[in-house]
Amino acid sequence: MLSANKSQVTNMNTKTIETFCPECDQEVTANIIEQSSTVRIKGEDIHFTEHVAICPRCGAEIGDSRIEGPNIDAAYDVYRKRHGIVSPNYLKSLRKRYGLSTREFSLFLGFGEQTEHRYETGSIPDNSQNTIIKLASTGAGAAFLLSENGGKITQKSVERVKAFIDKKTSKHQKASKISLTK
Repeated sequence: MLSANKSQVTNMNTKTIETFCPECDQEVTANIIEQSSTVRIKGEDIHFTEHVAICPRCGAEIGDSRIEGPNIDAAYDVYRKRHGIVSPNYLKSLRKRYGLSTREFSLFLGFGEQTEHRYETGSIPDNSQNTIIKLASTGAGAAFLLSENGGKITQKSVERVKAFIDKKTSKHQKASKISLTK
């Protein structure tokens, strides 16, 4: 349940939030508590700790998007860790190492123009797309993806992908030389 409110989160150290209680029909300083919760993600029960706003007057749970959004993120993080799925932060970091826009990186991966952006903002990729993202983190994987999808991206992006491949390849060659000399 989401409630419309105009107030801001107060100091999280005090674990309260200024919000509107629909049961009391008033603005309140609600207490934020932690509790165990279970949600279903892709047909699987995910157990996690959520934060909930509680009205100090009537004791009702108050829905507030400033709390519920991070709760959804926490549940998704549990699911991602359980299934070895890349996190939004990892994906964004990988894209930045390539130096590509979200659109260009998405096309380079062989996805639709907006798909990668959705994953960077919290959506969960399916197993095949997760595998492609992991593949893109290696020099050999990047070379394969470039051979498959290079025609879908700009020449400038192709050059950036080639630079990523060169960097990955040179790191791998240096690591191989070090291990051979030991």
